[in-house]
Amino acid sequence: MNKQDQSIHSEATVSVSVSDLQALIAGSAPLIVDVRRKEARATSGRDMPGAIWRDPEHWLQWKDDIASRGIPLVLACAHGQEISQGLTTVMRVMGADARFLEGGIAAWIEAGGATVAAGTANTD
Repeated sequence: MNKQDQSIHSEATVSVSVSDLQALIAGSAPLIVDVRRKEARATSGRDMPGAIWRDPEHWLQWKDDIASRGIPLVLACAHGQEISQGLTTVMRVMGADARFLEGGIAAWIEAGGATVAAGTANTD
């Protein structure tokens, strides 16, 4: 495995904490991609401001558009587990600078991160 492959697969470069994301947003903000299932998003009732929502059930339809944007990505699901981690891997394999949010949107909300009413996130 070459040095580039090691950095892509390094756990330290694959996730971002809530506090680190807050610092990133204060600077040059990454594209935050909300990948919660429809039901989890509706149950929460909250979105992250500036995030775009993509239905994880239809990831094959949107993966190319998101991966090719050429900007850092942070994928956030409900709890930062299977969905965001799996889709982060897909984005990274496609060459994107992608990370998943540790603890997901639940951790963001618990830490007092800003939110807006669900359904107001972009679906551009």
